[in-house]
Amino acid sequence: MTTPRVSVIMPVYNAEKYLHYAIESILSQTFTDFELLILNDGSKDSTASIIDSFSKKDNRIKTMNRPNKGLTISLIELIKHAKGIYLARHDADDTSHPQRFEKQISFLDTHPDISLVGSFASKIDHQGNPTGKLGFASSPGQISRLYARHNLFVHGSIMMRKEAYLEAGGYRPAFLFAQDYDLTSRLVFHGKGANIPEPLYNLREHEGTLS
Repeated sequence: MTTPRVSVIMPVYNAEKYLHYAIESILSQTFTDFELLILNDGSKDSTASIIDSFSKKDNRIKTMNRPNKGLTISLIELIKHAKGIYLARHDADDTSHPQRFEKQISFLDTHPDISLVGSFASKIDHQGNPTGKLGFASSPGQISRLYARHNLFVHGSIMMRKEAYLEAGGYRPAFLFAQDYDLTSRLVFHGKGANIPEPLYNLREHEGTLS
């Protein structure tokens, strides 16, 4: 079995309503050399059965189940099992454009000095209808200048080099919230960050969204 180039990292907690949309958007990517690592963080709904049904159909899906420990610990544990040279984040209630991975991998392959790349995002409602767009600084220079004051990445949209993640110290357990800003700040200042100025990620806004 060959080692996948990309490990997709997806912690899941009580996500039965939207999880199948998220998984389907990953399995529909034009770039196919990936593993999808899903950790069921003690869900009390039908999340486990949804994950199980998908994993039986596609051997790229690797699953873990355990009692609830929270998002940050789940991210750390998932990445310990990741085999890819690139790590792609994805939230369980969002979806990705079919060419997201293809475009981000091409960008990282052609920009070896970049540690992580995100993208612009479309906002969608609970039914998947577009409600707006999110766009940030895109060039490494702009991001370096502005990042001390603003988080310029949509967490679920980022793809990063695993080597850079490890060198920066990874997610830190003390950060139960804003773990994305803590990590990406260190990645930006240890290397460089960029955003592809296209909406390659769909950020779902609903009652359970953590702002």
